[in-house]
Amino acid sequence: MNTRQARIRFHRWQGFTLVELMIALVVAVILVVIAIPSFSNIVRDNRMASAVNALAGAIHLTRMEAVRRNTRVTLCKSSNGTACTTSGNWEQGWIVFEEDGATAGNSYGTVDNGETILRVHESLGNNLVVSASSGNVANLISFRPDGSPVQTGNIKVCDDRTGNSVGRELRLIASGRLQLVSQGVSCP
Repeated sequence: MNTRQARIRFHRWQGFTLVELMIALVVAVILVVIAIPSFSNIVRDNRMASAVNALAGAIHLTRMEAVRRNTRVTLCKSSNGTACTTSGNWEQGWIVFEEDGATAGNSYGTVDNGETILRVHESLGNNLVVSASSGNVANLISFRPDGSPVQTGNIKVCDDRTGNSVGRELRLIASGRLQLVSQGVSCP
């Protein structure tokens, strides 16, 4: 093997220089610094969308069961999964239950023996705030046997971000339809 072949072989197996390695690390750090905040917002948006979907699903279930069972069915805030509450917001959890008629209109307190709990949803957590922003849906949403709501109004879902119209809002209208507003909803 001559000197030229040895030099070529040496350069072929050499690897990175310290300068090349430092440049690669700087580029990697810049990419990470740019990517992490946008990834964080994606995660927050997905958590908020999941909460909105869970609440919308519970409202749709409440309406469907009221029609199917031909009785009033109620969705209410609940922190323990067995009784309705008037304190706090919707993020603490909720229950869907069939009212037995004897207590229709008086939904607070322990769910009576004649009333069947259809679904329990635990606390949402994750720095979410789910509260009524208008109407009379602050504590409960009930549907009559014909599918019409007893209460109407808007429920706003926000996280710990402020402003910038990052929130979402569910609107329950008099026909019983549920509308989602996902743009232009500002959070405190």
